[in-house]
Amino acid sequence: MKKKRVNEKGLSPLIATVLLIGFAIAIAILIWFWYGNFVKNQAAKAEASTEGKLACSQQVVFQVKDVKKISNPDALSFTIENKGTTRIDDFRVRIKGSTGTETVIAEQSIDKTSSKQFSVSYTTAKVGNPTLATVIPVVIRKGSPTTCDQKAIDVKIP
Repeated sequence: MKKKRVNEKGLSPLIATVLLIGFAIAIAILIWFWYGNFVKNQAAKAEASTEGKLACSQQVVFQVKDVKKISNPDALSFTIENKGTTRIDDFRVRIKGSTGTETVIAEQSIDKTSSKQFSVSYTTAKVGNPTLATVIPVVIRKGSPTTCDQKAIDVKIP
């Protein structure tokens, strides 16, 4: 018969308890770091969105002039004057026509208190004969674009 040693009887539960506590602490630390980064990212996104909305409501003022239809390729030409106190980083142009609607990204920016002429191409099969264009400014704050829907201007196409 084998003799049992008295010292070895309590060693296994002690090691298991220490390992369990160590794993619990490691998991808690991982969750804490993940959640901390998650909260920071959400706060940064909210800050950028708020700054963009504030810029839209208080600093974006523009006027659309000289709207022309170009037939080859099918495009619309605009002259936009930025009368606001901030740069307008981009424009969305929603073109409504006889057969449908298409939204086009202008990929044009206008510095504050300046004007610029640009054109946007549209798909004749989607739009048909264009009758109305809605010009919507976009500002970018901290890498996050904000579309200024409340500042959109409707322009009839001659």
